[in-house]
Parts: sequence; C-alpha cells; structure tokens
Amino acid sequence: MRFTKRIAGLVAGVGLLTGTVVGTAAPAQAYGALTIKYAIVDTSNCHRIAGTLPVHTFDAGCQLYDSADDTFFKKQDGGRAVKIELYNGSAMVAKVEFHPLGDELWVYDTSNDGDSIYVDLHWRDAIYGPVSPPGTDAVVEYKKEPYTWFAEKDANHPLGDQVTLHIFDSVDKYGVPYDQIGTVWSGNA
Repeated sequence: MRFTKRIAGLVAGVGLLTGTVVGTAAPAQAYGALTIKYAIVDTSNCHRIAGTLPVHTFDAGCQLYDSADDTFFKKQDGGRAVKIELYNGSAMVAKVEFHPLGDELWVYDTSNDGDSIYVDLHWRDAIYGPVSPPGTDAVVEYKKEPYTWFAEKDANHPLGDQVTLHIFDSVDKYGVPYDQIGTVWSGNA
C-alpha cells in the first residue's frame, strides 16, 4: 500500500515538474496574436502576385497606402517587392518592406509601445540581420538598410535573385532572433 502511494506521489510530482518545465519553455510573444496583411508585387507592372493589400499603379511605380507613411515601390523589370503590415487589433504596430530597386529593406515600428520587431533577410547563402527600428520616442520610426552588401558578396548578382524575409518578435542577449512571426515572405532583387 505504501509502495503504491509513493509511486502515485512520484508520478504526480513528475507530472507537476514536467508541466512547469513545458509551460515555461518558450516565452510568449509580447504582442500576442497579430494580424498580418501583406502584398508581393511585381514591380515590372504593379500586379499583386500574392496577399491582400491593394496596389495602385502609377507611371513611376506602385503605391500601397497605410497609416504610417504609405509605400511606393519604383518600377524595376523582374523585381518583386514585399510589404508586410502587422496589426494588434485594429492598430498597425509594425511594417516591413523590401524594395527591389536599390535592394533596400525598410523596417518600421508604428506604435511606440516599447516592443519592436527584428527582420532577417536571406539571400543565397548569406543572412543579413537582424534589422530593427532604432527605438526612439517617435511614434513612427524606421530603419532603412541599403544592400551594399550585395556588391560586397557578389559584384555580379543577377537581377531577379530571390530574397526571403523572416520577422521575429524578440532577440536573445547575443542578438539572435527568436519567436518568428507569421511565415517567410519572398521577393526578388
């Protein structure tokens, strides 16, 4: 009888310990569940390839409106632009843009709520990032990263090379991002 009680106590203790370890293993995202809206745009003709954000065509490029500062992708044959908007409820809290002309990555914080996002850009065998806004008191802030590293990596990179964007909610003390938000988005340089 004592043996059965000890086994039952041991099983209960292991169950509690396992529940505690499993329950605290991964930190929650600071925002919780975010709504993601995006568009992948062919900058040759401003056609939306994927996503739901509306795209407006102009002679010089493609306009996508938003509450921060709007987005304008200049035309480039073979280019695929990416725009991602992150919402907490009805408020846009961040956005990410890849501009093929100039190979630029723009990362925005649009809420000044003490949280940020971190973006890695993958191209061939290189990873650039994480890139995040500077963390000032401005309501809308951004960091624009021109990809001069393309030239450093391969002076003859062809137009149309695929780039992928990974968005994260956090970085560890070494600057390694974790808590990926959403999926992976691809554009062409």
